[in-house]
Amino acid sequence: MNEWGKTAAMVLIGAALAGAAWLTRPAGVREISLLSDQGQPLTPLLTNPADVKSLEVVSFDESAARMRAFKVTFDGTRWVIPSESNYPADAEAKMGRAAAAFVGLLKERVVTDNPADHGVLGVLAPDDDLAVGAGGRGTRVTMRDGAGRVVADIIIGKAPPPSDERPGAGTHRYVRESGKPRVYLTSIEGGFSTRFVDWVQTDLLEFRPESARAIRINRYRINEATGESSDPSLVSLDFTPGGVGAAEGGSGTWSLSDGQGRTPGPDEAVNIARLTELTQTLAGLRLLGVRPKPGNLARVLADPTAEATLTLNDQASMNRHGFYLSRNGARLFASEGEIHITAADGVAYSLWLGVVAGDADRAAAGGQVGETGSTNPSGDIKAAESRYVMLTAGFDQSVLPEPQKPAALAEADTPPADGSPAKPDTPELAAVRRTWLAEHDAWKARVEAGKAKADRLSRRFANWYYQIDAASLTKLRPSFEELVAPKAKPNGPGPIAPVLPPELPPGEPATPVPPEPL
Repeated sequence: MNEWGKTAAMVLIGAALAGAAWLTRPAGVREISLLSDQGQPLTPLLTNPADVKSLEVVSFDESAARMRAFKVTFDGTRWVIPSESNYPADAEAKMGRAAAAFVGLLKERVVTDNPADHGVLGVLAPDDDLAVGAGGRGTRVTMRDGAGRVVADIIIGKAPPPSDERPGAGTHRYVRESGKPRVYLTSIEGGFSTRFVDWVQTDLLEFRPESARAIRINRYRINEATGESSDPSLVSLDFTPGGVGAAEGGSGTWSLSDGQGRTPGPDEAVNIARLTELTQTLAGLRLLGVRPKPGNLARVLADPTAEATLTLNDQASMNRHGFYLSRNGARLFASEGEIHITAADGVAYSLWLGVVAGDADRAAAGGQVGETGSTNPSGDIKAAESRYVMLTAGFDQSVLPEPQKPAALAEADTPPADGSPAKPDTPELAAVRRTWLAEHDAWKARVEAGKAKADRLSRRFANWYYQIDAASLTKLRPSFEELVAPKAKPNGPGPIAPVLPPELPPGEPATPVPPEPL
């Protein structure tokens, strides 16, 4: 090939490369194509997802004009969320999936070296103080291994324009390494959430709706300015097993009364649909965030027998979140009342409903990083209005009565009046004894399991003010009138009582005291 031919070939090749780059460039961005590191690994130190022991995501909420930070790390013994006061995280499997989304990323194409283009591509650092338009800041993702070494630190920006018709374009993002000006296009398959609720145990109470045996709803309001309580209303619900097979777990019925002894009328019954909504809401409380309690308050709540008293700092912390002590210190109140529920395993829960969390205390909404097909790299989800709840747990053995010894065994085990040796069991009596001993051992096992669960929950609850969806309040506090429904007419439709198989015999829990002045 002569010199003219070589020159023409080079021109054609250059034109083809320029055309391909031009088709995928965003408006106003100058591209480069020579001497690039195109095709090289973007996160070469991140090879094994299991090595990642810390994940930090920093983004900028344009609507609130504030940075949002989310961090999960392994502290040597457990996974915690430092951005939420080291709340325990359910993170081992989730971290592996999150890290896997960033293993093997390639610098598929060099886009620009010009920092002036960063705002257009959405890869400005989230803490950049420059005055930029909405969407100019990206989402910074930093991962570290167990030794604290950074294995990935990139800023994820916008997706390419829709005109990019290349296969897999929906997964492409503009990215750059933190602290470096060069911007690349890479394909991020999969991703992870930065919402607090997606990284923690969501079964807050470990309670099943059908296990409810007694419910006390103590409605009142506390005036934060005067400390006065008002609008008292007490509702009591109790489950009684009945029907064939009740002792083995058959159906049962609910009874209803209020603080004045009122019960449903002769043509009325418990509104099972409303009751079911209440128990299902309790079982599915939506945890939005947490705030730590003062250490002394947490110690007192974790172990009521501990030799410690609440300080002024403890009480001030409680008051800020909507919880108050009576003048004699013997009674706890909450700004929106309280709910007490006893379950079939003997665990007795108390929920104290505090104030709505302010914007400064509201849990960060978070979002989705690297979500396939999303045009927003962080996928921000606004935080729902949340309300503080203080939880306590105890054990009520009255719902687990000890099995009675059969009369024949009781008689056989009574020492003879004349002091003579007891007679050995007959074969029939020996069979009765084996059956009763098995029942008694099973009862003891249930009691020990219930006590252990109550103690575990009590210690967990002691450390935190929980934030739940404020919309749950109306579902958690039905009035007496809401819990009453017309009885089913003969040969006609009416409320259907669900089958609620009690695991264990019911009992009578302690009734909460109606509110008194603080």
